[in-house]
Amino acid sequence: MRYVDSRPNTGDMRLIEELTKEIFTPEGFPVSFRLDGKKHRGIPAGWRTERSFTYSDARFTDGTVTAEDPETGLRLRAEYRVYRDFPMAEWVLYLENGGSENSPQVTELLSLDASLPLSEADLRWCNGDEIEQGTAGYETFTEKLTEQPFVLSPGGGRPCSKAFSYFRLLTKDTSAVLAVGWPGTWKAEFSALDGKTAVKIGQKTTDFFLRPGETVRTPKITLMALRGGEVRAINLWRRFYNDHLLPRDDGKALAPMTYFSGVTPKELEDVFTCCTRISEEEIFRSADTLRENGIFPDVLWLDAGWYKPLPGYEYNWIPVGSWEPRKDNFPHGMKAVSDELHKRGIRLLLWF
Repeated sequence: MRYVDSRPNTGDMRLIEELTKEIFTPEGFPVSFRLDGKKHRGIPAGWRTERSFTYSDARFTDGTVTAEDPETGLRLRAEYRVYRDFPMAEWVLYLENGGSENSPQVTELLSLDASLPLSEADLRWCNGDEIEQGTAGYETFTEKLTEQPFVLSPGGGRPCSKAFSYFRLLTKDTSAVLAVGWPGTWKAEFSALDGKTAVKIGQKTTDFFLRPGETVRTPKITLMALRGGEVRAINLWRRFYNDHLLPRDDGKALAPMTYFSGVTPKELEDVFTCCTRISEEEIFRSADTLRENGIFPDVLWLDAGWYKPLPGYEYNWIPVGSWEPRKDNFPHGMKAVSDELHKRGIRLLLWF
């Protein structure tokens, strides 16, 4: 067995600096979009631009790039973080209408539209949850990138069905990991272009205008770069996740928790309807029964199916509806459910 050192090193930090040196400037920020059909990449020419930094933690630097269209009042704000202890960078974009009229029509909004200096890269991707086809999920696949874009996007309105929003780009001696925030149906395109790897990531469909005062955000993008192969990439990502992303309670790692779902064994016989029939009464009854028998769970994990369904799918959670509680099962809303559970010393964990 060969030991792989997964600690960040100077070579890793230099590589992420190379990948991002042109990204976090007003001229080169990796956003693209159309306004009333006109294509823009980066900050449009003529927009008023400002840049600021915040040094609140020794482990990273936070930056903000803001730009405003003097004609319409439409504002673009890019918030980003560059880590000093890991070869990582992440960013998210906001569009806000600061004018007095409706904004121009916004289409094809991408939070990453850039060519990374990675030559002859292979893409490692995962199919996520393939429950609709009844096939095995979370399998990984390799795609040799060419000039023809390789496109990935989830289905069913869920962020991890048929495609998973974590990717690895592997070359002979370097690797990059990309992660996309889970805001619904994202879309990612990868291709080989002029000795680099072209990447386009954003919401699958954007076609909207903003009323005065309205704001919209893109998926968050996280990028890691390193010297070495896939095993080192996996372990380095795990180190980063443990050090920066895992929830803490007063700075301490969370203790193990027990949870219950409120779903009965009978309901579990049908995977498509199992979570759509649970109600607030059943949840409270299950919680009380457990406590009466000396079992004190920490968390109620309420899975898919709590939301208002699409027409014709009243008892099928697969086609995601709107993020509003079902009035037949939760007439008092989720806040009331959470409050009642808290009285019993139980937290609410809600799937969405």
